[in-house]
Amino acid sequence: IYSRVFPIFNVPEDTTQFTQLSLFADPIDEKLTRKRPIPTPLLDKDSQKEGKLILTFYPEGGHLTKGLPGRVAYKLTDDKGCPFSTLLTVSRADGRQVQSVHPLHEGMGLIELPADWPGGFVEAVDGKGNKQKFNLPQPQESGCQMEVESSSSGNIFIKIASHNLSNNELLGVSTTCRGELIGFDTLKVVQRPVTIILPRRQLHDGIHQITLFTPEGNVLAERLVWVEPRRKAMSFEVKQNQEFYKPFSPVVLNFTLKDDNGKPLQSEFSLSVQDVNGMVASDGMNLQTDMLLCSDLKGYIHQPEYYFEKNDDEHRQALNLLLMVQGWRRYEWKQMAGVDSFIVKQPAEDAQILDGKIADFSKKHNGKAGLDVNLVLLDGSSFD
Repeated sequence: IYSRVFPIFNVPEDTTQFTQLSLFADPIDEKLTRKRPIPTPLLDKDSQKEGKLILTFYPEGGHLTKGLPGRVAYKLTDDKGCPFSTLLTVSRADGRQVQSVHPLHEGMGLIELPADWPGGFVEAVDGKGNKQKFNLPQPQESGCQMEVESSSSGNIFIKIASHNLSNNELLGVSTTCRGELIGFDTLKVVQRPVTIILPRRQLHDGIHQITLFTPEGNVLAERLVWVEPRRKAMSFEVKQNQEFYKPFSPVVLNFTLKDDNGKPLQSEFSLSVQDVNGMVASDGMNLQTDMLLCSDLKGYIHQPEYYFEKNDDEHRQALNLLLMVQGWRRYEWKQMAGVDSFIVKQPAEDAQILDGKIADFSKKHNGKAGLDVNLVLLDGSSFD
């Protein structure tokens, strides 16, 4: 239902300042026979480490295909896993330089490759001035390329091109949001690219999963895309029955929600109460960053509120790169489609578990357990 990564930092020397945080690392205890290793970043299976740099490539849709232009997202970090920003030069296999690119945000950037791309490499200079070389993913002989873009109006444009596939082969395109199927279309393999438009009224809020697949259920390309949540013009007012309260006195709050015309609205909302001096979350953390973004992506996302500071090209491109780089599929499409079986790893995934004990704390039994209990379970249609 929900997934979140928690980083553990060292306690800062000045506990009132949290701007310069370092990751937690246990000191090595000389009394222990097994010493703790120096912390190293977890590497993706496709990550390349050269010198003091780590570079990982993420082709859009999952791979590159010969004869088709392709886009490759990347993430560049130092050897400790922290984002690193430097100029990258892209060259063909014969050494001819094609372009130079620079990370847009948090070490993430985008490389656009031509249709006649034969393979090649990227070079980058680390913090000590040493040039490091990284091999780009090799294009496959046949397949499909899928480019996904979202417009400022919220519509999604899916551009699909194929190469070396059987003509008129039927393919399926599904759109899901948080495990729910909200769009489905079919197309036949043709020589020219095909564009599918998903209107905003058909979509939900947050991350959507676009999957291109064959009739046998083989996934040809897959992509995550963000849909900006709908926002209605409204006013939310909170009034309390007293200006100041004595300790343990009851607090009465009146909430009023109105539309932009001043008419009352009925809705649901969540309420959180805490000491203002104990707040540790940044001001930008909210339902949008936590529930709609972070819970659908893998790994630690640094300052997720950045991606929603402004609704401009720079922030939309940064968010798009984040989805291409950290696009872990929270929902496995093949399992949802019934191609692969779902293996239950925990009993709670199959049924509700009731566990506990009942004790009699009367003077006669003084907390003695082992009492006879009659339990009735109602599933809506029958009793057990």
